[in-house]
Amino acid sequence: ELHWWQRAVIYQIYPRSFQDSNGDGIGDLRGIERRVDYLEYLGVEAVWLSPIFKSPMKDFGYDVSDFTDIDPIFGTMADFDSLLKALHARDMKLILDFVPNHTSDQHHWFVWSSGSRDESNPYRDYYVWADGRDGGPPNNWVSVFGGPAWTYVASRDQWYLHQFLPEQPDLNFRCPDVRRHMENVLRFWLEKGVDGFRLDAVKHLVETADLSWHEPPNPGYVSDPEETLYGSLLHPCTTNLEETHAVIREWKALLDQYSKKGSYRFMITEVYDDDMRVLMTYNREADMTFNFNLLGLGSGAHAPGNHTRRLVESWMSNMTDGQWPNWVIGNHDNHRVATRVGPQYARAANMLLLLLPGTPFCYYGDEIGMEDARVSYNDTKDTFALNNPETYETKSRDPERTPMQWNRTENSGFTDAGVRPWLPLHDNYHRLNVQTQRAHPRSILHLFRALVELRKEPTFLYGTIRYFLSTPNIFAFSRTLRGRPTYLVAMNLGGKSETHSYYSWWDGWPREAAVVLTSDMDREGEMLDLKALTLRPGECVVVKWGRAWN
Repeated sequence: ELHWWQRAVIYQIYPRSFQDSNGDGIGDLRGIERRVDYLEYLGVEAVWLSPIFKSPMKDFGYDVSDFTDIDPIFGTMADFDSLLKALHARDMKLILDFVPNHTSDQHHWFVWSSGSRDESNPYRDYYVWADGRDGGPPNNWVSVFGGPAWTYVASRDQWYLHQFLPEQPDLNFRCPDVRRHMENVLRFWLEKGVDGFRLDAVKHLVETADLSWHEPPNPGYVSDPEETLYGSLLHPCTTNLEETHAVIREWKALLDQYSKKGSYRFMITEVYDDDMRVLMTYNREADMTFNFNLLGLGSGAHAPGNHTRRLVESWMSNMTDGQWPNWVIGNHDNHRVATRVGPQYARAANMLLLLLPGTPFCYYGDEIGMEDARVSYNDTKDTFALNNPETYETKSRDPERTPMQWNRTENSGFTDAGVRPWLPLHDNYHRLNVQTQRAHPRSILHLFRALVELRKEPTFLYGTIRYFLSTPNIFAFSRTLRGRPTYLVAMNLGGKSETHSYYSWWDGWPREAAVVLTSDMDREGEMLDLKALTLRPGECVVVKWGRAWN
């Protein structure tokens, strides 16, 4: 029996960009509730919201000033309660983005902590403070966003750590009071009925106790003006410490307590790391850690078929027994999949996402093939990009965060006509939008809905995967479950039509098989010759036959 998070297609909403309900040009909770019928129409069973907590918005909600209140930009707590009720009424779950590594510098904990280091100050140890060295910061640590990871505060005559923006001071998880407070934050939302959490940037939670240690240089570092200096160092003092894993296990135990009382409470961790062993450690401690391998789609243009197989196989082959896979092809920090692979291949990317074993995460708009928008420097909102004006286009995350494209009217139905949206819409919204695609039965939107339904077949939910064929341009795999139909999924990720044999006498496969679904939705019901199957560029076909004998 699978849990809801194993069965569900999980849909990520960036609240600022989904639906504006009050005409201020910024999406909000009431706007999301207005679109719950659309979520039900898609067939998704869980919604993950990017941060909605009270925040000065220096990093668009990832700098939290109150973990138990809603930012007025998004609405009120009553609006949140109403949205949660509306989702639950349709048997959809709600996952919140929990940002535990740091707070805003406007959080009252930091305001009080920075006031003095006296023992009479109960908040003195809530953050990571250290004395300077030779008139400068305590050590050579570098922020993920570039520049020193330390900022001086005269009132304490000390430096505080911020592994991200200076406005995002790191909490001190060696302080028992901090751990207690953050656990209470989770309890607050669990008591409200929230179904799960995505834990942001968790590998940074705990730092080495000795803050005088320098981090060593990265011997493989190559200077790149489009990258920050973070990659110039290795980070054994600030990432993946054992104490971090202990905190995650504590939180997982808390969620498990609530799961025993009723609905399962889900936890997924966000970790960007090149070491698969590190990722699998996090994967064992939470229900899942995000698998970002498929964000590499589009980077292997010379041999996309082989490249895609490597991306899939590297995750599947490293999982241990009892672990559950997941797949991500887009999110708020990476270019949209239709931009990375090209619009012609966006359909195949969605088929890959939804037909591989495990839980798929869909970023809002990917179901209609939304692309990165061109955002000028004057319209840029991303602080990371604004701090780097000469290379802002390569650093900005705004292009993948533009408003949802609902219809052909002014502002595409995202906000009222005459209102300036917080980010400009893509120029293509007149032709690429939900309304237009709902009217065309072969649109990528209808393909997405068909894939959601197909994924409910037991073979796709429970079955195994076998990599049947990979060439420089072709990736094909089968999904098999004893006593159920076998499915073959084959996609051409190259630029020319290719014909290959997918017939396997040894496996008992037939010479012909029936088409269940194709990326263009134009061959359903046909019988295809598996010994000479031709796929057009960007085409993906799903065929099935009989019942597996094994």
